[in-house]
Amino acid sequence: MMKYPIGTQSFEQLRKDGYVYVDKTALIYRLVTTGRIYFLSRPRRFGKSLLLSTLRNYFLGRRELFEGLAINALEKEWAEYPVFSIDFNSSNFTKAGTLDRVIEETVSSWEREYGRSEDFTDVGRRFAHVLRKAHEATGRRCVVLIDEYDKPLLDVLDTDYTIDVGGQRRPLEDWNREVLKGFYSVFKAADNDLQFVLLTGVTKFAQVSVFSGFNQPQDISMDARYEALCGITQEEMERYFAEPIEEMAVKFKTDREGMLAMLKRNYDGYRRCVVLIDEYDKPLLDVMDTDYTIEVSGQRRRLEDWNREVLRGFYSVFKAADNDLQFVLLTGVTKFAQVSVFSGFNQANDISMSEKYEALCGITQEELERYFAEPIDAMAEKLGITHDEVLQRLKAQYDGYHFSIAMKDIYNPFSLLRAFDELRIDSYWFATGSPEYLMRLMARSSENLNELVGRYYPPRMFIEYKATPDMPLPIIYQSGYLTIKDYRQSRDTFLLDYPNMEVQNGFISLAASEYFKSRNGKVDFWLQDLLDAMEDGKPDRMGQLWIPHHQGLRQGLRLFPPRLPQQGGTAGIPVPRSVRILCLQGGCRQHCQKHGDRHEGR
Repeated sequence: MMKYPIGTQSFEQLRKDGYVYVDKTALIYRLVTTGRIYFLSRPRRFGKSLLLSTLRNYFLGRRELFEGLAINALEKEWAEYPVFSIDFNSSNFTKAGTLDRVIEETVSSWEREYGRSEDFTDVGRRFAHVLRKAHEATGRRCVVLIDEYDKPLLDVLDTDYTIDVGGQRRPLEDWNREVLKGFYSVFKAADNDLQFVLLTGVTKFAQVSVFSGFNQPQDISMDARYEALCGITQEEMERYFAEPIEEMAVKFKTDREGMLAMLKRNYDGYRRCVVLIDEYDKPLLDVMDTDYTIEVSGQRRRLEDWNREVLRGFYSVFKAADNDLQFVLLTGVTKFAQVSVFSGFNQANDISMSEKYEALCGITQEELERYFAEPIDAMAEKLGITHDEVLQRLKAQYDGYHFSIAMKDIYNPFSLLRAFDELRIDSYWFATGSPEYLMRLMARSSENLNELVGRYYPPRMFIEYKATPDMPLPIIYQSGYLTIKDYRQSRDTFLLDYPNMEVQNGFISLAASEYFKSRNGKVDFWLQDLLDAMEDGKPDRMGQLWIPHHQGLRQGLRLFPPRLPQQGGTAGIPVPRSVRILCLQGGCRQHCQKHGDRHEGR
């Protein structure tokens, strides 16, 4: 009966006790003869420890354990090398001082065999001395095998564990990283004494910070030549496990092929993961520029800061799980929190302004005419206009978004589809909800929002990761209320303006509904009365309405306090003059210019 090495990580025990062994030694021979210092990342329970045990016995020259295996015919010398093995998997590193103790005990055991020099006190230099003495004593360079190199960091990753260092508390994660960095730095100094080094682990997240003290190892985690170094391939399964497959087929009342298919569905196809996160920034936008707080350990903290910390901890997993990830896509409205939220892992490739992916979302002109010819004709018939006239109206109302210097016209898909469904051109996008985070920011901004439109900006001014009341442009642009209308290559500047009539009219109407309110919370009809007077040709009535209002603008009176959904009330925040002028401009459907602060006129 076949014996399965379940939980057995010792190559010697596996071979002597007759357990089944899937022969990986041809790959091992290639590994040891084509390079010297390697790093391999594989998931838990994937055969890393058995691989290191196999390498240990190979470098100890124990040919008898390899009889019948591929390497027995490949290797001619079978020399014995001094081997130094470290298994970090055997300890729990959440207790302060554990890592220091494990390394100290390990190096001390080697020193008892090869001697200790009193000239060296730090553990890294002591280890280097051991390697040198072993090289001198045996005449052969050393082999170092480290299992679960990252466990001392994974055990304390994103925890509150600390350690007392010189009377001060330090994060245990930082301390363990420094200890490992000092220990691994020996590989650079001892390069001449090393024959072969292999470090295995689950992650690569600490590779740069931990291995910075020596030349980077060759990472074979995604090397096609060594893909099957750990784990079992389909060919290996059918070759080594034919007997149990037949037994299982009888038990499950199927044939051999059916059993193989069942095993493949359940255990094969080890694939890296895909992570898709929609609206990554909503937990921050909901509380941005508000007074919401949360109680943490008896203290009140700003909810915006707390949510940012929670997201940072959550997203930091991408760095630790790099080898397990096939594809990651995060979408959102803004980029304002990218640096602060994503600081825990390598920055994502931002394709927001990439020419290659400009049409990834939205509908292009060609797509509109190709896929929607039928509803365009139906709309033309209902409105009593031609097919081309419908296209012109749709373009003015919903087109005009540009997301790169290629300037490809992109339609808003939501409004376009609603228009076809209703056979009516209207403002559908704004009916889905108001962007309160933007209105809160505008309420605190001293910027003349009317003057932000129709100007050229360098990209840093509207692609910044953090919007503030002093610079609301990034949030306005990223929220879709402004878009690129031109690119000036000589100065690397972009012209920003409203994308289309729906956005311009909707944004201004939204601003009006938020800001032009009376003290009792009801909508103030001042703007509508002014527009009626203009349309009716009543200049005296216009003056009666406009002059008192403009005096309020000049004097900074809180005539129309904004409605802001915050804790602790909203009174006392002056409405920016620019917002009111912007609303008037939108109501008039004309371009308005500001001519000084004199309310009497020009």
